[in-house]
Amino acid sequence: MDYYIGQDGDSDMVFKQDAILSTDLKKMAGFGKGGLKNYPGIITRLQMQLYL
Repeated sequence: MDYYIGQDGDSDMVFKQDAILSTDLKKMAGFGKGGLKNYPGIITRLQMQLYL
């Protein structure tokens, strides 16, 4: 899975191709202590929308 990590000196988008653990993805998306709630429900809804 590729994910966006920023831009280089030439203003080109830089992507990193690496595996991301679901716990790290959860933190990167802003879920957890003091953050958004209902991570499983939101992921399930996203998967259902992409399936259709």
